[in-house]
Amino acid sequence: MKRVYCDYYGVFKASPYPDIAKGLVRHFMDPKNYNEFITGTASRYLPVYPKLLDDPFWTAKKEFGGLIQIGREGETIARAGVITAALGEVVAQSLLGKSVQTVLVNNVDPAEAVAKAHADIVAIYKRFNEPV
Repeated sequence: MKRVYCDYYGVFKASPYPDIAKGLVRHFMDPKNYNEFITGTASRYLPVYPKLLDDPFWTAKKEFGGLIQIGREGETIARAGVITAALGEVVAQSLLGKSVQTVLVNNVDPAEAVAKAHADIVAIYKRFNEPV
């Protein structure tokens, strides 16, 4: 199974200009504008709109075949629920990526890396008084 991480855009409740901010998100997510951004990142991101994977940027390079497959078949690592401060801290600290890195670079046992990541995540959730 191919796992993917998705970025997201939102507007804070306390935004002084919520309508303008929402309009900016709508403009950015318009497939034409969005495709320009995605292809401009030179494969840093995959598009969330499946049809954009048909763009020549992706199809003209055989080395992107695997990326196209991930974009079409990948499942997000997300779970049902709301985005919270604790989750933001986990993402900001790149705990999942660091865990994988310790296995690949430092030859840490995978079970040990998972246990440490789990303990770190639980500590963050407890610090924010969120259920674990």
